Amino acid sequence: MHDTSSLLPLLSFIPFLIFPLIWLFMMVIMVSGMVLWVFMLVHAATHDIKDKTAWVVVLALTTFIGAAIYYLAVKRPYDAEHPYLQRPV
Repeated sequence: MHDTSSLLPLLSFIPFLIFPLIWLFMMVIMVSGMVLWVFMLVHAATHDIKDKTAWVVVLALTTFIGAAIYYLAVKRPYDAEHPYLQRPV
């Protein structure tokens, strides 16, 4: 048999190594969601889209989920229809 008593101090640090990795992953997800939300809110407010007021309200109230729906339902088709327009800087 192997002596596992020498591994016990090392194994006790595993939760302390996993927690920061999970925290970092969640922070990356949250920050990228906020960035997507801000970009979609700016796009909805500055471009001529159908139901502009409704989309701005939906984006303001639903944050990341609304931004993902807006991107799929409005921004991608808008960009496909207007490839010649300059993007606001």
